[in-house]
Amino acid sequence: MPGFRPWQLALVLALVLASGASMGSDGLRVENPGEITFAVAAMTPRAKELGLTNSGVAASLKSSLSRAGLAARQSDLDDRGSDVLFIDIIVEDETFYASLGFWRMASYRLPGGKLNSELVTVWQDYSVGAHNDDPATVRATVNRIVSRFISQYRDVNDVGVPLRVASTP
Repeated sequence: MPGFRPWQLALVLALVLASGASMGSDGLRVENPGEITFAVAAMTPRAKELGLTNSGVAASLKSSLSRAGLAARQSDLDDRGSDVLFIDIIVEDETFYASLGFWRMASYRLPGGKLNSELVTVWQDYSVGAHNDDPATVRATVNRIVSRFISQYRDVNDVGVPLRVASTP
């Protein structure tokens, strides 16, 4: 596949096989569905060349969440005490990978009784494709993924505000 280094292709294939698109939505049920925290991964140099920036993606995601009736707060991944919606867009050469995952804190006991906690993915949707140097292709894909998340999140949490997804700048 042009544009991918062998390790990147292996990573993408592992993600595809391990998680599957649109994992079950049961993990989306939250105590306070009107509030949501999100984080944006750093953009690759190629994404920046196409005009995709962290601030632009964050603004678009926050706008889409707000239009869906959710009070959206941007955070970084160091805020490990809460659920977080994580968006990752990787653009290399002619291809891209866009992923949106809902992560929750999970605790478990290690041998010896020590309690450990980690963020785990409870919902994920993603797409891999060619962008042909057109950022609109990546943006449209991201918007579809965000729309699917919002729809499932609202359904699971019985949030009744009309859905309007903002365009990714």
